[in-house]
Amino acid sequence: MPYLGNSPASNFASVTKDTFSGDGSTTAFTLSKAATTNGVAVFVENVRQEPTTAYAVSGTTLTFTAAPVSASGNNIYVLHHNSPASTATHPSAQALTATSGTFTDDLTVDTDTLKVDASEDTVCINTTDTNFDAGADDLIVGSGSGDSGITIYTGGSAGDKGSIFFADSTVGSSAEKKGQISYEQNNEIMTFFTNDTLAMQIDLNGHVTKPLNSAFYCTGGAQSNLAIDGNVNFLEGDGSEVYDVNGDLTLSTGSSPDNFSPADVRFFTAPVTAKYMFTFRARLDSMLTSPAYIWVYMKTGNRTYTIAMFDPDFMDSTPNYYSVQGTVIADMDANDTAYPLIYISGGSATIDSASTEFSGILIG
Repeated sequence: MPYLGNSPASNFASVTKDTFSGDGSTTAFTLSKAATTNGVAVFVENVRQEPTTAYAVSGTTLTFTAAPVSASGNNIYVLHHNSPASTATHPSAQALTATSGTFTDDLTVDTDTLKVDASEDTVCINTTDTNFDAGADDLIVGSGSGDSGITIYTGGSAGDKGSIFFADSTVGSSAEKKGQISYEQNNEIMTFFTNDTLAMQIDLNGHVTKPLNSAFYCTGGAQSNLAIDGNVNFLEGDGSEVYDVNGDLTLSTGSSPDNFSPADVRFFTAPVTAKYMFTFRARLDSMLTSPAYIWVYMKTGNRTYTIAMFDPDFMDSTPNYYSVQGTVIADMDANDTAYPLIYISGGSATIDSASTEFSGILIG
């Protein structure tokens, strides 16, 4: 008659039987083929023995807990249970429902729609190339010849936001958010967080703001009779610090960088290796025409940038005041310092620094 299910591998399978003779002292016997404890039925004097309690099987060795009694003939026999004649596979057109389960190997959905590579700890979408960056623990999205990406649906209501979080732990409440990229739907604002603090924001018009970016503005105190034939720092400590984002300005107390005078001055220290823009302005009073030249410059760890250099002889007489100013884009290493200086060559120490302004910002 017809039947349901897969066709068996064979219609009949014979049962293997091993026989032994007990001698009252031997406990181990060799089977004709490898088996398991529950894979065989063991009989002594036609009485079936309990697996594990009365005997155990490892490979082809049958070991009794107590030696079977002796007999004139074979009083021990073993029947080997046969393996399943066939296995069944789930029909491809039928839905598979499960409440739980664990995959211990790779998982593939529709060739390359989704692949989970167990050995590489990698999830691939639209690709099976797990060696994309020769790394592990990756989410790789392939594009082929078209567009690709990861879409996070943020809805359309006020306050709806989609985010990608980076945490320092995978353990529930002990996991701390360190990095975050978010898009706020109603305001159309993209935000970037580092160390769980807003680091950059881009609004719908493309304006980029970086609240933590290094920037400062300070002034220098008035100085009279600037020294000649020596380097003098403009930012004398009697000035003020108007703002200092990231705290990169330092007011030295007793020794300025390179030991230039005066000792109590303000100077900037680069927090990271990058390009920095500095602007400087100084008002010089009582400037005689006698010096050979006057040099105003910006000093950093890498090089010296000239802001102004001139011979005061171009003036007919001593002016009431003279202003010098300039902008510098400096290439600085982390922990380098920057500060404006003046060098007056020759003449008399009569020039005053009435007011100075110094500002800067990290530009990349």
